[in-house]
Order: sequence, then C-alpha cells, then structure tokens
Amino acid sequence: MYQRIAYILLGFLLLTTGSLHVAAQKKTERRALRFQQPVSPDSIQKLTKEMYRYYTTQDTAAFMAVSEKLKQAALVNGDDRTFYTAWGNQAMYTFIRINQKKGIERGQEVHQYAQKHDNKFGLYTATFILGTIRSSAKNNELAEKSFLEAIELHKKYFPGKSAAAAYLGLCKVEYNRHRITKVLEYAQNALNEPGVIPIHQITAWTYKCLAKYSFKDSIGFEEAYKERKQLMEKHKQGGAFGELIELYKALNRKQWDLARQMAERQTPQTRASHLSSIYEQAGDYQKALYWQKTYKKIGDSIYSAEVRSKISEFDNELAIAKAEKESKDLQLANQQLKLAHISDELRHKALEAEKAELGLKNADIELANAAIRLKNDSLERSEQAAKLSEMQSKVEAQQNAERNRRILTIMGVAIALLTITYLVFYLYRRQKQMKRLESMNHQLQTAYDQLEEATTARERIESELRIARNIQMGMVPHIFPTRPDLDMYAMMTPAKEVGGDLYNYVLLDDQLYFCVGDVSGKGVPASLFMAEVSRMFRTLVDGHLKPHIIATRLNKAMSENNEQGMFVTMFIGLIDLKTGHMDFCNAGHNPPLLDGVFMEIEPNAPIGLWEDLDFTGEEVSDLRGKTLFIYTDGLNEAENIEQEQFGDDRLQELLTHDYGTAQQTSEAVHRTIEDFVGEANPSDDMTKMCIKVLKPTNEAQS
Repeated sequence: MYQRIAYILLGFLLLTTGSLHVAAQKKTERRALRFQQPVSPDSIQKLTKEMYRYYTTQDTAAFMAVSEKLKQAALVNGDDRTFYTAWGNQAMYTFIRINQKKGIERGQEVHQYAQKHDNKFGLYTATFILGTIRSSAKNNELAEKSFLEAIELHKKYFPGKSAAAAYLGLCKVEYNRHRITKVLEYAQNALNEPGVIPIHQITAWTYKCLAKYSFKDSIGFEEAYKERKQLMEKHKQGGAFGELIELYKALNRKQWDLARQMAERQTPQTRASHLSSIYEQAGDYQKALYWQKTYKKIGDSIYSAEVRSKISEFDNELAIAKAEKESKDLQLANQQLKLAHISDELRHKALEAEKAELGLKNADIELANAAIRLKNDSLERSEQAAKLSEMQSKVEAQQNAERNRRILTIMGVAIALLTITYLVFYLYRRQKQMKRLESMNHQLQTAYDQLEEATTARERIESELRIARNIQMGMVPHIFPTRPDLDMYAMMTPAKEVGGDLYNYVLLDDQLYFCVGDVSGKGVPASLFMAEVSRMFRTLVDGHLKPHIIATRLNKAMSENNEQGMFVTMFIGLIDLKTGHMDFCNAGHNPPLLDGVFMEIEPNAPIGLWEDLDFTGEEVSDLRGKTLFIYTDGLNEAENIEQEQFGDDRLQELLTHDYGTAQQTSEAVHRTIEDFVGEANPSDDMTKMCIKVLKPTNEAQS
C-alpha cells in the first residue's frame, strides 16, 4: 500500500516539474533585473512623450534612442505595457520609415519574446503590429482581421485600459477602402476609450479631418482641423499625416499653388497621387492623367516579393503560436484532471490506512483480553492443583512427562509453521522480483533496439549529407589558371553540411569569365538552386555573351516555375587579360573591393524574382596591377559569441594590406574572420574570390 502511495506522489511531482521550471526561469530573470536602479514614473512619462513626439518625425536616430531607453527603463520597472508598447512602436516605425523587411523581423521578435514569457499584452502588441504591416501593404481584409483580434484580446485581458491604437488601425484600413463612414465611427470609438493618450486623440481627429475632406464637407473639415490643431498646441506634439492635412487645408481653401508646393515634398507615391488630384480640381486633365499613371506604376513596385514573403512568414508564425497556445491549454486541463484523480486516490488510500490502523488497535485489545484470560486460567489451575495435590502425587511423574512431550510437540509444530510461512513468503517475493526484473530487461531491450535504429538512421542521414557536401564542393573549381598575367584563387566554406553560395570561372583564350553568388536560404534547397545556377552559367558562357546578357537570361530561366520564391544575388564579370578591361554586372550582390575600396556600382535586382527584368552592365577600363576581391555576405555579417558583426569597415581595413598572392590574400581574410567568430556557430556560408591581373614584365619595371 505504501509503495503505491509513493508511486502516486512520484507521478504528481513529475506532472508539476514543468511548471516549477518555468516559474524558476521567470524568477531568475526578475532577480537579474533587481540589481538595476528603478526609474521614476515621471521619467517613464517623460520618455513616453518624447517617443511619441519623434514617432511622427523623420528623426530616426532620436526616435530609436528614446524608444530603446524607454524599453530598458520599463523592463527594469517591470512595466510590461510600456515595454511592449515601445518595442511595438520601434517595429512599426522601422517598417514605415526605414526598411520594411527589418520592420517585419522586429515585429516577429516582439511576438517570439511575448510567447516565450507568456505575456498577454505582448501577444496583443504583436497582433497589432501584424495589422499595421498588413494595412501598409494594402492587405485590407487581413489587416481588419488582425485589428479586430487585437481589440478582442485587449478587451478580454485589459478591461478599463485604452484600445485606441487598434481602433485607429481600423481607421486606416477603412480609409484605404474609401469607407469614410466607418472611418468616422472608428475614430469616435478611439476617442471614447478610457484613458486615451494625447497622440491617439490627435490621430483620431486627423482621421476625422481626412473623412470630412473625402465627404467634401468644407465646414466639417475646418472644425475638425481646428480641434486637431488645439490638441497639438496643448500637448506640444506632432500628428500623423501632418503635411497631408496641411495639403488638404490648402485644397479646401483652393490655394492651388501652395498645394502643389506641399505635394512636391511628399514621398514619390503620395506626391503622384496628390498632384493628380490637384491638377484634376484645377481643370488640367492631361497632367492629372499623367500623375495618376505615375502613382499606379510606383504602387505596383513598392512591395517586393521578399517583403510579401516576410509578411506571410509572420502570419504563419502567429497561426502556429495560436495553435501551440491552444495545445498548451488542453495539456494544462489534462494535467489538472490527472491531479484531481491523484488527489481522490490519495484520500482513498488515507481512508484505507485509517481502517488498517483501527484493525491493529482492535487486535491489540483482543491480545490483552486473551492474556488476562490466560492469567485467570493459570490461577484457577493453581488452586485446583493445590486441592488435588494429594490425589495427583502418584501420577505426577507421569503427567510431567506427558506435559513435556506435549510442549515439545507444540514447539515443533510452531517452528514448522514458521519455517513454512517464511519459505512461502520468500518464494512469493522472489517470484515477484523475477517478474519485475524480466519486465525491466524487456524495457531495456526495447530501448536499446530503438536507440540502435535511431543511431543507424542518424548515421545514414549524416552519410548522405557528407556525400551531398562532397558533390557540391566538387561542383566548384579548386584548380585555378597558372598564367604569367593572372593570379586567381577562390574558396567556399558552407555554414551547414551543404550551402547556397557558389563561385565559378571559365577561361576562353584570353577571356576570363567568372561569377560569385549567394542563394537565399541555406541547406539542401539552396544547394540544389546553386547547382542549377552554376550549370546554366557555364552553358551561357559558351555563347561569348556579355555579363549583363548572361544575368538577364539566367533571371528569365530561374524565374520560371519558381513557386518557392528562391533567388540568388550574383556578381558576373568578364576580363580581357591582354588589356585588363573588365565588363561586369552586379545582380543585387555586395559591392566588391578594388584595392581595398568598395566599388560604386549599379545594384540591379537579384536573379529569380521577376521574369522580364533587363539587367544593366558596367565596366572598368583597366584592372592590371590591381586586386579585385569578391565575397558573399557571410564575411561582413559574421557574428562572434556576443552577436557582434564583423562589418564592412573591418573588411575594408583588412583589404588595404598586401598579403601577397591571391591565395594568401583569401586565406588571410578567412583566418581573420575565423579568429573574430571564435566559438560562435557560423551564421552563413562564406565565399571569397581574389583576382589579380598582372602587368607584363616590361610595364611593371617601367
């Protein structure tokens, strides 16, 4: 019985181990922050106002500095709401004003951190960020879904707090859809939220201005404009769409020249849209049509495949996180049911133990009564013996002998019974132990068989990956030309067993074709894409084509049926070894270094994204006596254990030195970056190609 109770308690401990581990981890993080100095609420409020003031400006450095300082202060104070708000504003500011891809990545970081710490406001913030990104990408239906989900999360977990930001996101969605009545409705909802902050009040009145202007309600626009201006002056903050509202004010008052001047200061797409509207209202329909076509052309090219892919990746990540959360909730419910069952079992075992204890007490009482009866019987026998002593004197010897025999018989029987009982108990325990040993042996054999199968499978996969790596490394050349006018060397180090970098060259008489490329992604898919690109490069070189024509044809071939959206950045060159003249085409690749200086070149687009692109070629008049160094971003983006990147500056400073031959130069760069990375795992493939076109002996001497 006690053994079963011990097993039940062990199961209970195992079920609660996961919860204790998570709690311990959070406790450790809080203890690490305890040694930092807390920040006063006034300082938090001041930093928050500064963040929102810079949020509506182009001063990127100031906004990032203030928002990062606010993040750290909120983290020290344990203010989750301010912490995630500042982080979320960084992601949205980055997406809108700096770089869309980096903005999406920062939004993913917010979501992953919130999921790891099971923070409801962080999950709300990540959902709100996704809505903002979708809205900026004109994906209005999905943006509306994200904002409504964010409002639902906010109302569920933070009643009494302001959800104005999500309502303002819906304002933008409905404004994009030209559903102006809904814009006014959501703007008023934002103003009705409890504790709405000044920047959200200003933004709500901004959307009211936009709605009134769209309705051509001149008086309503002026009233909303006045309310907005008073709030901005009162709180000393700028507002969203500031220049746009001023532009609409000029249009509302028919100040055409002023409106055109203000439109010229907008972004290309916004400028084209407003100039089309201005010329239409001014009656110049020819110019209005021209700027409308320009607006459409710019809008079609803004969002790249890479940004769409990142948005889709963020969508998938949130969907997976939601499914994981539902799974965790289900597991928690199952654990609670198991704990309830264990609790009932423990109560049942306690009742059984109490019953057994009462049985033992009753047995003790019965033994005591039996002892008393035996004592009374002994006294009675003594009295009778005294009375009959005379009568029994003749047979006393015989009775004593019989009594001794009877005692010996009883003792023999008792000893025999004890011996048999012990043997039965011993055999029972031994049989039970043998069954347990057989069960354990069977389990060990099963585990051994499973381990052997897993080891065999892992060894087979590792063998196949080694073969794939050998095949891939065999596809790039390892022997380079030995000519008096050319010194060339290249090397490639994949981050995984197989990688996506490539390099190649073809020497046709005095014409040297060469290329260096970096396929998006890593692993087996990237290696297969790399193999196809390398094969087609050698095929196109046989046609004696210029580098930009090779890039154009490669792009057309690799874009067809490219459902995975893979692409490759490439630098393709052609050097005339007699004259040192180089034709080249850079397809979205890192700029090479020429004598330690980054070349200023036309970037073009990567190969494989858009089928009908025409690539631009460039040239260098004479490479003789110079060192050309081409590389992939695995060099300048290599990170050490502190996640610090090697960077362009270190790479450029490294290439200002003369290490000797092309091979010595490549190996010196490789050793330096390896020393910098140290024990950190490589984050990307690293490929280097060094080319030195040597001058003839007589020219070198002169």
